[in-house]
Amino acid sequence: MFVLLFSCDLMAQRYPSQEVFGKNRVQYRLFDWKIYRTSNFEIYFYQNGNNLARLTAQLAESEFDRISDILGYVPYNRVKVFLYNSPEELAQSNMGLATFREAQGNDFDLSESRLEIAFTGNQASFKKKLVGEISRLFVYEMLYGGNLKDALQSSLLLTLPDWFMSGVAAYISEGWSPELNDYMKDLIQNNGVKRPALLSGKEATIVGQSIWNYIAVRYGKDNISNILNLTRIIRTEQNSITSTLGVPSFNRFLRDWRSFYTDVSKTITDNYRNTEPDWKYRVGSFNDIDQHNAANVRISPDGKLVAFSELHRGSYRVSVYNPETGRKKVIRQGSVWTEVSQRQKPVPLIGWSRNNLLAILTEDSGKQNLHVYEKTDTKRPALKTKRVIRGLDQIVDMDFSEDGTTLVVSADKAGQNDLFLVSVSRASVIPLTADLFDDLSPRFVSGASRKVVFASNRPTDTLSVKGDYKTIGGAFSLFEHPGAPRSARVTRLSDDFGTFNVPVYATETSVLFLSDAKGVNNLFRLNRADGSIAQTTNFSSSLRTASVPARAQNALAYLQLDKGHYMLGYQKQFNVSASLSSP
Repeated sequence: MFVLLFSCDLMAQRYPSQEVFGKNRVQYRLFDWKIYRTSNFEIYFYQNGNNLARLTAQLAESEFDRISDILGYVPYNRVKVFLYNSPEELAQSNMGLATFREAQGNDFDLSESRLEIAFTGNQASFKKKLVGEISRLFVYEMLYGGNLKDALQSSLLLTLPDWFMSGVAAYISEGWSPELNDYMKDLIQNNGVKRPALLSGKEATIVGQSIWNYIAVRYGKDNISNILNLTRIIRTEQNSITSTLGVPSFNRFLRDWRSFYTDVSKTITDNYRNTEPDWKYRVGSFNDIDQHNAANVRISPDGKLVAFSELHRGSYRVSVYNPETGRKKVIRQGSVWTEVSQRQKPVPLIGWSRNNLLAILTEDSGKQNLHVYEKTDTKRPALKTKRVIRGLDQIVDMDFSEDGTTLVVSADKAGQNDLFLVSVSRASVIPLTADLFDDLSPRFVSGASRKVVFASNRPTDTLSVKGDYKTIGGAFSLFEHPGAPRSARVTRLSDDFGTFNVPVYATETSVLFLSDAKGVNNLFRLNRADGSIAQTTNFSSSLRTASVPARAQNALAYLQLDKGHYMLGYQKQFNVSASLSSP
């Protein structure tokens, strides 16, 4: 139980100083900060952030004891969390410009711990990010001390590899995950395992996560705090690990770690098969692209075209590939960086209508722009419609109706993720859901007017239940919304099957969806008549996203990790009625 206090004190954006160490970012809004205070946190928020701040406070406090128990450390002071309604607005902040080393000579007290975080568009990913950032801050304080003098002195005596701190924060946030297994399998199969100390960026983080996961599984979670505390004392992570775990040498520890994941990889490869694409396209390396922002792919309803969006050399691109001719044509491209900051824009969302109209959603300076193209397989694709969708902060996924008149989007508004219908002709927005729960990956039901299948962590099928953070489920199940704006209920289609189920295509009789039920993301088919579920693919590498043509459903496009890069694949032949088996 924790105490939640609310302060209405208004503060200008100069808290902390806007001129921190002489650097500034371009801004087009002023932040008037208010505070939620809890037992262990101070949540700073601004306009339209009240509900999000309350949720952040609840999530942070609910995870505080767990994080502290794993690390064996409790901060001396409340942690300041500066909360932004969107990544675009975080990118305008000046608070994070000062680095630790730039602070020399300034009275910057590290005991006044702070972090900046933006709402990611849904509660599930935001919670992971929040827990990871809090954990990283706790580890930093634990190892380097609580004030500037101690930190400066410690930095001269204690130099840790990137994987050590970022990895333990990722482990506390996510533990084991299909993405972790996927990366390690790809690394081992392609002989890409380097010494962890040589890695940086996302590679260092996920390898570090795998190391801490291995330690927890083989030696027990208690040894995580033991290793961290010993590292603070003897100032070397290698000796801390070997001494705590009783391993003869650090090289022996690394060999055992590799063997652990080699065995996991062998189990997967012995029971699953590799994809065999007729066409594949590399979109970027693991270290350079966010795994949740790598690419999108959709096959046209008639199966003749494959549209995909990617980030390419400082730009986003939306292209169309024709499997019959082998031609690829860029339909739309633009800058990947925002004008007011150095934040990378999300990869565009795409969708097809029945007449092969291609809808493209892009973000620019916080605005959601809709572009609808026709004649996409000709030399000169034509822009048919252009609209600005107002009233939504972030759109994280969407689908285009068969008749080309409507979008259904998963989006957040004032820190809450819901489903909305968007009129293509007027760009008007109508909410379908309005509660705390996440509603992700909406897909129109083919041939059923406005019915929508989606993934949600809601506990009941009643839409009037508002809920609180305690009722947000950890697993995502499949639901169907009738498509009427004032509907009181949704229909639960699946339950107790994996932790994350993502609709790919739906009809009145079946739903094709991605699931992590067996540890590797593959396609499954739900029979709506009897509720039975059959596995339709058994690929050894997780599918990050997938698409089938609406009419024939006889081809498959997907995104997966391959040799350290994200790769789009297309198979001409796909049996949606297959029933496969894997452990």
